Amino acid sequence: MIEVNGRKLDEWGNVAFDKDGLIDLLMKGSELSRELLALDSSDIHRFNKLCKEWDHPQDQLLFYKEPEISVEEWDASFQSSWFTPEPYKSMDVLDWLSSRCTTEVQIQRVAHEWMLFEQHGMTSVLNLLIYLVDNFRERKIVWGVGRGSSVASYILYLIGIHKVDSIAFDLDIGEFLK
Repeated sequence: MIEVNGRKLDEWGNVAFDKDGLIDLLMKGSELSRELLALDSSDIHRFNKLCKEWDHPQDQLLFYKEPEISVEEWDASFQSSWFTPEPYKSMDVLDWLSSRCTTEVQIQRVAHEWMLFEQHGMTSVLNLLIYLVDNFRERKIVWGVGRGSSVASYILYLIGIHKVDSIAFDLDIGEFLK
């Protein structure tokens, strides 16, 4: 878990608050809700007990519990429920990417990256990203030009996620899919 200012972030993307993090939320005017996860402590137990005693059981906080499935299983379960409409959901992304390549170097890079995306079980992400970028363009929504390790992916460049040609700048895909 990564800890920042009274909040802890786990590998699954869950955020849990310790007592100080919850107090910080209240001081900033936020309401405590049932969606918040609290780290187990005597103070939180006392808060929940008082909620019951004062006839506000709906205000009790839920305690953080580490998921019982691996991060990979969790990712796979949610990828299958993403809203990716037809024809994007069933499109042949590898064929779509290959049709945008004009050199042998580009084709080889796409093939190499595709293999890595497959190994990580992330090819369905590409279908969704093509759908999102098409919708951004259609609605004239501006998105980032690229930053961080994502610019090492030529596939993401072809999709339009960023505008950094990783082949031209000799960026290693290993920096993205670690």
